[in-house]
Amino acid sequence: MSRPAENEYPEYYKDYISLVPDGDIVDLMKKQTDDIMDFFRSIPEDKGTYRYEPGKWSIKEILGHLTDMERIFGYRALRFARNDTAGLNGYDQDDYVSAGNFDSRTLTDLADEFFNLRRANTIMYNSFNDEDMQKAGTADGNRVNVRSIAYILVGHPTHHINVIKDKYL
Repeated sequence: MSRPAENEYPEYYKDYISLVPDGDIVDLMKKQTDDIMDFFRSIPEDKGTYRYEPGKWSIKEILGHLTDMERIFGYRALRFARNDTAGLNGYDQDDYVSAGNFDSRTLTDLADEFFNLRRANTIMYNSFNDEDMQKAGTADGNRVNVRSIAYILVGHPTHHINVIKDKYL
């Protein structure tokens, strides 16, 4: 299956989607899961609450944010693939992070939660056929299809891991 066209997702996801390498998107989701786990497990626990400047998220908060997004976008993909046409609300990522209490958890616990969600989403995506991948719905007032959500799910963690490598480690 080819990459999504720019008219299949909101403009603000373009940078995430551009980070996704060529290849089968479900295979990329599977491979990335192990890479993400290896990356976060390589970070010492005492670095988990590090912020490179005041007001920025900690490494644990970034991982918590990735987990929240994995859960929310997986749910969106499921709803759209199942022909649910009701518009879905957006969410405020900063409010979610501040309410998530991620700094009180271990990096291992947070990584395990992400892993299990990604694994479930990968299994779900593996069950979708080409028609399901083209189905679309509206979230936060913007139209997006199931295939684009898979690309967002791969590109979004890549973006945040690049930020962590550049500014945190």
